[in-house]
Amino acid sequence: MASAGAVPAEIVPHHAAPVPHRAPTAPAPGPHAPHRARWAWTPPGRIDNSVPVEHDTPGPGGTRAGVVAGAVASAPAGAGAGAGPGAVPPGVLVLGMHRSGTSAVAGLTARLGLATCVPDDLIAGQPWNPSGHWESRSLTRLNDRLLAEMGATWWSPPPSGAGYATVAGRIATSPDEAAGWFDRAHPTGPWVWKDPRTCCTLPFWRRALDGPVAGIVVFRHPLDVAASLRARNSFPVPFGVALWERTNRLLLEHAGGMPLLVTSYDDLVGDPVAWTELATGFLFDLDLPVRTGPDLAEAVAGFVDPSLRHSSRSAAGDDGALPPGTAAVLDALREGVGTHRAFAPPALDVEDPQVSAELGSYGPDRPPGWNRPPWAEEARP
Repeated sequence: MASAGAVPAEIVPHHAAPVPHRAPTAPAPGPHAPHRARWAWTPPGRIDNSVPVEHDTPGPGGTRAGVVAGAVASAPAGAGAGAGPGAVPPGVLVLGMHRSGTSAVAGLTARLGLATCVPDDLIAGQPWNPSGHWESRSLTRLNDRLLAEMGATWWSPPPSGAGYATVAGRIATSPDEAAGWFDRAHPTGPWVWKDPRTCCTLPFWRRALDGPVAGIVVFRHPLDVAASLRARNSFPVPFGVALWERTNRLLLEHAGGMPLLVTSYDDLVGDPVAWTELATGFLFDLDLPVRTGPDLAEAVAGFVDPSLRHSSRSAAGDDGALPPGTAAVLDALREGVGTHRAFAPPALDVEDPQVSAELGSYGPDRPPGWNRPPWAEEARP
C-alpha cells in the first residue's frame, strides 16, 4: 500500500507529476475548496440543504484517515468533506449499475457544461460503449483498489445493510489520498464523474470529495441488465439479477441526504432531449453552469443511439419473474424518479440471503469473461 501522501504509480495518469498530500485543516484554494458554513439561506426552488451536517473531523495524526475505520460506512446524511448547507456542489456523480446507461448520462452531462477528467485519463470508447465510457481510468483503478481492500470486486460487491460497516473499516486508503488522486484526474470543476463501482464505495467518496456532492442516478430493468451482462461477461442471468439488486441496494442505502436526480434508462433512451431538459433544471437549481443554445438539442439527439438498446423488459410484464427483494428495489427506484433536494433512502426489507448465495457462486477471485458484441467485428476488454 502506498504511504500517506504518495500516489501509487499504477493509478497515476502518465502525464501527471506527484502532488502533495492535502491536509484537511488547510485545504488548497480553488474550485474544490470546501465550504465551511453550517447554515445558509436557500433561495426558493433551489436545493434545500437547510439541515445541520456533521463536518468531518481529523482523525489520528491530524488527517481524515481516522474516519475510515467504521465511521465511513455510517456517515450522517449529507456528510462530506466540509459540506455546508447551501454550498454549490463541486461536481456531480453519475450513479447506477453497470450496463444501465451511466455512460450516456455522463456524456450528456458533459455536453451540458460539466468537466470530465483530463483527456489522456479518459477511457476510450469500444464496441460495447461506442460513444465512450466517459470514465477516468485512474479513478476506476482506484475504485477497484478500494473494493479489493474491502475484499470485494465490482462483480462481487460488499454486503448491504449492517455488514457494510465492517468491510468498509478495512479500507487502508485514506480519504485524503483519494482526494489527491481525484484532483489529479479532475483538475477542473465543476466536474462530472461516472463509475458504476462508486455505488459500492459511495460513503468513502462522500468523505473524500470536497463539498456536498450531487448525483444523477440512472437505473434499468434488472432483466435487461442481466441479459447484457450475460452477453458481455458470460454471467448467468440469476447472477446478474443478484448483482443488480446488491449494487442498487448499496446506492439507495448510502445516498441519503444527497441532492439527487433519479432517472430511468428507458426515459433516457426514449427521449434524450426531454431527459436533458430535466437534467438542465436539476443542474440549474444547484447553481452549476449549464450550457444552452439552439444546437444543443441536435447534439443531444445525435449522441444517444436507441438502436443500441437490444432488449427492454420495462413494460413487458416481466417484474413477476424477479425475486421479491429485487422487485422491491426496482419499485423503490421507480417511485424515486424525479428531483430530490435531500434524498431519503427507502425503507427496504433486509436483503434475502439468496442474493449472497448467488453472488458467492461466482466469487471475487474468478475474473469475468469478456465476449465480442454481436454487432461489432472486434471487441477488447
